[in-house]
Amino acid sequence: MKSQSLVEILPRYITAIYNSCLRSGTFPTRWKKAKTLPITKPGKESSDEVSKFRPISLLDIGGKVLEKVLINRINHHMFSQGFMNKNQYGFTPQKGTIDVAMADFRFSEHISYATERCTKLIHSLSKSAKVLWGLKHEVLKTIFKRAILPLLLYGAPVWLEAMKYEYNRLKYIRVQRLTNIRMAKAFCTTSSEALCILTGMTPIIIKTEEAVKQYNIRKGKGSQTHLFDSKVELKNWRHPADAVKIIKLKNIRNKQSRYTPTGA
Repeated sequence: MKSQSLVEILPRYITAIYNSCLRSGTFPTRWKKAKTLPITKPGKESSDEVSKFRPISLLDIGGKVLEKVLINRINHHMFSQGFMNKNQYGFTPQKGTIDVAMADFRFSEHISYATERCTKLIHSLSKSAKVLWGLKHEVLKTIFKRAILPLLLYGAPVWLEAMKYEYNRLKYIRVQRLTNIRMAKAFCTTSSEALCILTGMTPIIIKTEEAVKQYNIRKGKGSQTHLFDSKVELKNWRHPADAVKIIKLKNIRNKQSRYTPTGA
């Protein structure tokens, strides 16, 4: 019973503390103090220099939560009132470097740069494994998806048109082929199509087109027949203090729920 009462009461006290801070415009001094811990840099354990330490500042969790509460309200005010410049891409929700590229740049040499960089990365991994067959299939698959594929697909909506040229497509296919040969432990004479089947990997050209289609759908440029969560304009975002009350209705087909916004 005591633990249940604590679970019910504690959130109210915490909410009251943060509401009081917001109403009075106060940031508690205790939450501003940081505990600094010197962490020794790798490879400099035996050094006598002070520079071998990297200072790490630990802040109070209460202060971090208050900062988050404040920035949410500041963002809501700035976006809802239209104070943010439409060309502001950094530190802006729903925007990123791809949007900058779409607005201002054209990557004429990006494909060559990306493939060369990924090829060097694959060769470096092979050397680290000591032998050509030193990395397991699962490891190589993870490396390709988490490290190499993001490099290849970066900015794809900008330069997709360049893929209509055969020589550009071949550059990307060669990169995937290098990894697929190691994954499948196949001969170098094996075709690229067969390697994709053996490894279960989606051909890189299809993967590129998929990434672009997903980007266009998220930006509202795709077919509206796709089922996805559409983004809400920043100026129409709900205030952080507003809550959403979920009301479950009975006798509704597929047991759907109705979401009714209410002010908190």
